[in-house]
Amino acid sequence: MLTNINCKITVADSYNDLPVTEIGEAVFAFNNDITEVVISENVTKIGENAFNSCRNIEVITMPSTMEYIDENAIAGCNSLKTIVFNGNAQDWYDRYLDTLIPDGVKVD
Repeated sequence: MLTNINCKITVADSYNDLPVTEIGEAVFAFNNDITEVVISENVTKIGENAFNSCRNIEVITMPSTMEYIDENAIAGCNSLKTIVFNGNAQDWYDRYLDTLIPDGVKVD
């Protein structure tokens, strides 16, 4: 039996020739195989509990196009160390500091 599978996921710009503009509610919740997430530029919204309790995610790369992140989108991501924001990191950090970013997580 395989355990602790390291997995990097990329949320693509499109799926079946349709644009991907949001990550839906709880779509990856409780998936402990995910260690890294890269979100494409088309995505503007991360829904409620999208990555909730994905305990092994260490890095999330966000696009500059991100407009909304539910306050519980990354709740319980206890291994999260870095959020890479492909835009103005300080503006993003200021916008989400109180509701989203756990203590000790670096925003680049």
